[in-house]
Amino acid sequence: MSTPDRSPGWDKRAVNRIAKEQYGGLRAMFDAHGWSTDGRVISQIAPTKVVGTYRSIEAFELAHAYGRDRNFILDPLAVLREPEPKVLLTSYFGFTPWDWPCLTFTDESRRDTILAETRPGFLALIYGSTSKETPESQRGKLMGIYQCSHRVGPTDQFLSPAGLQRKRAVERKTSSWANAIEAIRAWSIPPDVAPFVADFAPITYDPSAGTPISRYGRWLAPEEARKILELDLVPEPTFWGSEVVESALAPAREALKPSRPGPVSQSGYFVAEAEGPKHLYILQLVGNADDFLGRSIDGQLIIKVGFSRSPDSRCRAHNSALPRGAFTWKVLKSSLIEGREPFAPSHAAKYGEQQMIEVLVDRGDSLGGEFFLASEKVIEEVWAMGLQAAQGWKGSQ
Repeated sequence: MSTPDRSPGWDKRAVNRIAKEQYGGLRAMFDAHGWSTDGRVISQIAPTKVVGTYRSIEAFELAHAYGRDRNFILDPLAVLREPEPKVLLTSYFGFTPWDWPCLTFTDESRRDTILAETRPGFLALIYGSTSKETPESQRGKLMGIYQCSHRVGPTDQFLSPAGLQRKRAVERKTSSWANAIEAIRAWSIPPDVAPFVADFAPITYDPSAGTPISRYGRWLAPEEARKILELDLVPEPTFWGSEVVESALAPAREALKPSRPGPVSQSGYFVAEAEGPKHLYILQLVGNADDFLGRSIDGQLIIKVGFSRSPDSRCRAHNSALPRGAFTWKVLKSSLIEGREPFAPSHAAKYGEQQMIEVLVDRGDSLGGEFFLASEKVIEEVWAMGLQAAQGWKGSQ
């Protein structure tokens, strides 16, 4: 086996080669993925766009190893067109990709085996464990589907504050689920239309092997994997993901189609922003916070942290999701208001946001996602740390 070319400039050469051979050029490849150039030279921005979607140039190469039509990241339905579809069956206590966007394993070796047997974009079908931790309406039923990248790391790296708190509570009893594969897209299956796993996958599922399936997963038989096309799915957001989607029930053949970025919606949900330099921000919910949460919060503030090309536009988008009334979001802090240059690349701003969230997990009160309850003092400290982290980002985190 020949050694891969990793001489200087190999990443651009790999991107250009695949673009030419499988798309007819960079512009066609950008169009196929829905990428924008952000006003930059397309050949210069291409590797950044590739890494943003595929997580690495190596994963980009692997995803295209069998041609554009068999690229799972570009088209999730391509997984199910394979002679041996790679769909892993496993069980969770619940399906919350906005808090827990990853496929988790106790054994690192099993995680690595899964990687060796798959290409980026493979699917994982999640059903509800029969344990008491699982909502009763979901026990033994299919709950959702993850589309997984080949990006791996400690599970904590991928969780939202709420997900991290749940994991820490479980860790008091067990050290399970320490190793993860990132989920880049997700679809839920509402309990009222979800089949039981025993009926859906009678070949693969074994009620006496619940623990091994949960710990190691099992590959669905091809005929079972293709039954996913018969399901009704709801696209869901994934924490840290660039895409937040409308929660609309749709047949799998429609829901699993490739997604495309678009303009900010006016119907109460958000879509992906274009890549490019971004500002950090903190929004504050203005109104009687005690009434909003139904408890006394002792003068603390309800906040949301994030990054955007336009914090003000993002604030307006959040307000469009609220009914007109006594509550509204305002921009409490932003690097734009402070007269700072936007952080470039956007990964620097994202890293600053991540550091703010990690501190707020410990010193604030998580309200789910990027929403927190925190004192003014903590907010000031968190903001300073977020700016410092974004300014110091070197691309190695």
